[in-house]
Amino acid sequence: MAHRVVLGAEDDPRVLAVTHGEWVGPDPVALWRDDVEPGLRNTGDYRRIGDIRATSHQRCEAADIQWLAGGGGDRAHAFGPGPPAR
Repeated sequence: MAHRVVLGAEDDPRVLAVTHGEWVGPDPVALWRDDVEPGLRNTGDYRRIGDIRATSHQRCEAADIQWLAGGGGDRAHAFGPGPPAR
């Protein structure tokens, strides 16, 4: 299950979207690469920035990913930390 909150100011096209979810798996890098990233590719003009990096979050294994999506004035730069492995 995931929850998303989008924050922004009136008359400002910039927004911050915060998504929290609980994904369970032994390998967070593989989860981003195999389960999440294919869906991102279908959102239009997706381009990953760098590698998916193994890290930790609150003493749990996790992975970070950055990407660009969209085009023109709607271009988004996203950073996806997590999801934690259990």
